[in-house]
Amino acid sequence: MHKRFSILGLIWGLLILGMTLTPGKDIPNWELFSFDKLGHFGLFGILSFLIALSFTQDGKTRNFKKAIFVYSVIGSSCYGIIIELIQSQIPGRSASLGDVLADVIGALLGFWVFHLTYKFIIANKEK
Repeated sequence: MHKRFSILGLIWGLLILGMTLTPGKDIPNWELFSFDKLGHFGLFGILSFLIALSFTQDGKTRNFKKAIFVYSVIGSSCYGIIIELIQSQIPGRSASLGDVLADVIGALLGFWVFHLTYKFIIANKEK
């Protein structure tokens, strides 16, 4: 695992946790973030990308297809589901199946972007 990207993924995951578990009354009403599902999509896409990236080391990956997919997409998606369940217990917040779906789609997109990045940039350096 590449430590630098692992730390970035951990920090990003903690940022998501802090943002999603803030009580509803304490969330600022910013016009920029009025598209809730787009926010979930982006947050979990970046998380999935960073997790997948943490499995690269010197431009190479170990067990590329299966392990990276499981850790990045399944891990990010499960994290989103757990956060939604916790949110249902926080005043002013609620769990949403739509948010979970946005998290999963974002995680899939993040992995796909990683895969394309690896395929077209990193793999070409190895040749």
